[in-house]
Amino acid sequence: MINADGQVKNVIGIGVGRLKRKIHIELWKIGVVENPCAVGAYLSQRTERPMIDHQFDIIGDSRGEASFSLYFKNCILCDPIEDEEEDEANK
Repeated sequence: MINADGQVKNVIGIGVGRLKRKIHIELWKIGVVENPCAVGAYLSQRTERPMIDHQFDIIGDSRGEASFSLYFKNCILCDPIEDEEEDEANK
């Protein structure tokens, strides 16, 4: 995410534990934090770094209420295009 020159906005990490029958899902985003290396005016006081935005586990046969949303613009980096033909078909 850091070396992607701003082209990557979200990362989804998925881990699978076969023995415990567990799926771990994380949503990572770039966040702004205090720069621990900042000294005087030489470095910015704030910096960007990857941070976990949301995470949850699915264990065994559980059917809990675990979810998160991904927004089109954050994933594709543009607004969705309205399709007039599709809009007419849905009326």
